[in-house]
Amino acid sequence: MPAAFGVVLRGLGGVARCERLEVNLHLDSPTVTSSQFLWKELPQRYVIEFNQHVSGVAAEDFEVVNLDTDQPEPVVYEGYDALTHKATLLFTGHWEGMLASGNYQLRIRPGAVSSAATGEPMATAHEQEFFFLWGDADHNRVVDATDYAILDNSYVNQAKTFPELSYYENGDFDYSTTWNSTDYSLIDAGYMIHLVEPTDFYAIAQSTSAMRVSWANDNPQVHQWRVERNSYDGNGYVPISGWLDSTTTFYDDSNLADGTWYSYRVRGRDTSGNFVAYTPHRGDYTVLAAAGDVQAEELAPSTARVSWTDNSASEDGFYVLMSSDGGQTWSTVATLGANQSSYDAAVTGQMSELFRVQAFGGDPTAPLLKAGMGPSTRISLKVPAIMEPASANPNPVTGTMGSLSVLGSTARGESYLTYTWSVTSKPADAPEPIFSTNGSNAAKNTSVTFFMYGAYRFTATIANEYTTITSSVDVTVIQTLTSISVSPGFAVLANSGPQQFTAKAYDQFGDELSIQPSFLWMKSGNGTFSNGLYTAPATGTPSAIVRASAGGKSGTGLVIPQQAKADFDDLAVGTVVTNQYPGIVFSAPAGKSNKVQPGGYGGTGHAMGTEPINPPPQNWNIPFYADFAVPARDVRFVALADDDSGPIAQVNVYANGGFAGTYSVVGDGNPNTPAVANLSAYDGVTRIEVSITDSYGLWWDDFTFDVLPPHLDLDSNNDGTINSPDDSIERTMPPCPASSLR
Repeated sequence: MPAAFGVVLRGLGGVARCERLEVNLHLDSPTVTSSQFLWKELPQRYVIEFNQHVSGVAAEDFEVVNLDTDQPEPVVYEGYDALTHKATLLFTGHWEGMLASGNYQLRIRPGAVSSAATGEPMATAHEQEFFFLWGDADHNRVVDATDYAILDNSYVNQAKTFPELSYYENGDFDYSTTWNSTDYSLIDAGYMIHLVEPTDFYAIAQSTSAMRVSWANDNPQVHQWRVERNSYDGNGYVPISGWLDSTTTFYDDSNLADGTWYSYRVRGRDTSGNFVAYTPHRGDYTVLAAAGDVQAEELAPSTARVSWTDNSASEDGFYVLMSSDGGQTWSTVATLGANQSSYDAAVTGQMSELFRVQAFGGDPTAPLLKAGMGPSTRISLKVPAIMEPASANPNPVTGTMGSLSVLGSTARGESYLTYTWSVTSKPADAPEPIFSTNGSNAAKNTSVTFFMYGAYRFTATIANEYTTITSSVDVTVIQTLTSISVSPGFAVLANSGPQQFTAKAYDQFGDELSIQPSFLWMKSGNGTFSNGLYTAPATGTPSAIVRASAGGKSGTGLVIPQQAKADFDDLAVGTVVTNQYPGIVFSAPAGKSNKVQPGGYGGTGHAMGTEPINPPPQNWNIPFYADFAVPARDVRFVALADDDSGPIAQVNVYANGGFAGTYSVVGDGNPNTPAVANLSAYDGVTRIEVSITDSYGLWWDDFTFDVLPPHLDLDSNNDGTINSPDDSIERTMPPCPASSLR
């Protein structure tokens, strides 16, 4: 409720000003500000005023007990004024709604009404004692001569000027608007009746199992007190305490049942043991144990299960209350019987409702007991929760793969969740990344393969049988220097011929680095070389390997003479021949080797013979193989030491990617006459396999061949190179190892 206050602020100069300060006072729990028994009205009324607008007002929320008989008085709820916050009660069961003579008590129990603004129940009880005595015109608890004098005066004067509400206090006890024998009969019946006022005698519940009985020691004859209780078990009032000292003014009764009515009286005796006093009967219900541990859990997309602990042994049932506006207003959605502990409530798909549970019970003839209500509870959703947000490792990614992870939870358990990853953003031209596992519980941890650098966003959708929740992570894939390509890959040069080599760096996906590094150029072999420009020597055979390096990676280019040869004269006898000559690599079957021989047999200088590890002197018929690093043409060589006339060897020729044919080497039977192998009919030779049929075997010498220029039909982007990243065919072919180009 808003309130305004004036605040005086004083400065150092002594000038004062008054500021208006508005404060919102939040009245959580209703209280009674006043209660009044209108004893002069016909019918009589009882008016209760609350400190705020309340809801849930009903007749059963108010209890009126005759303290002399310990019996409840039936009441009728006349109405409630929301503007003044006043509730009005009427009394039934008596003539014209007028109570019988006696002492009474009004009690409003905790939880009887609730704040209309917050829904908070009334937290504390309200009790008020009052009395009524027929014929007691001056309302002083006794019918005496003063009351007769009032009636006599009215009878003689038959006054008609009294307001209606003043008839009773002027002796018109039957409200007939005349003063006659009936009024005298009523006053005679009450003459000298003195309603003993029960001074400070109370029986008030302290908890669900305890009651405090208290009284005032206003009788000097009492030497000792004894408390008696009526449990309404058929035994009437029985002592529950020993004799207590006369100074004792209260007694705590415990181990009682919750929500149960107990009545008490206190008896006094004098020093001689004579009973000299009884208090009136007073009683109360122990507090009805409230439902505990109220929970609400999503049961289905439109149903919530409300559950609680039944803490009472005496309840008649439970009210289930629901609020759909955040606790502003509450409505009863279910009235259940005793010993219940759950209820399935229909809710909206948003699961935004709040719930409370209130126990009720008590004697059917008495006002309804309502247990206090604890805090409201929200629906515990089965929507998955994110325990560990989506993350990537490593991030940024420097290779082609990374790991993604996320972890959710749900009421049924994490194993019931399904994780589905999706790419929600990526570079415009990037292929879709591939997940190692997806759409399963195991996909909470997955690997992702990239095909292009750039910025990506991955979203994990976590799902159960009801709904989903998402978590995203941004991942950056950066270009990492992975390879260097030198162009051209090989250059066929004559003496003094120049060639400018260039280099490009590529990332892990085979794409050019957006920022090219500075390259370090090096050369091995003859000729001159500076910053990628190679110049062949003026004399001799051009032969070199050029290398461009950066960031721990390197690429190579090869310089090959226009006409290459292998005559073995520059190698020592016994040397195993492999890749000593540019553009050609020699090999032999397993366990065999090609070795330099001393020559002769009509040859010039040294020759090559293929032999086992420990060959017999005449065994020179072991096959040999030769692979050309670059396709060759006009391949020629000679066979020495032939002993047979006619075919002495067979040459299987491979060219242009496949088997091209067989050439037969023919000898004349004279060991000192070389037999020529002329393969000039074949272009693009890449391999020869030579098998020997001569009786005692053969040696070989004077290999010569021309290197073919690059096949431009493989240069798909027509840039004059066959290892450009733009040549899609070439990018699928691994580069030749440097060892095969020496």
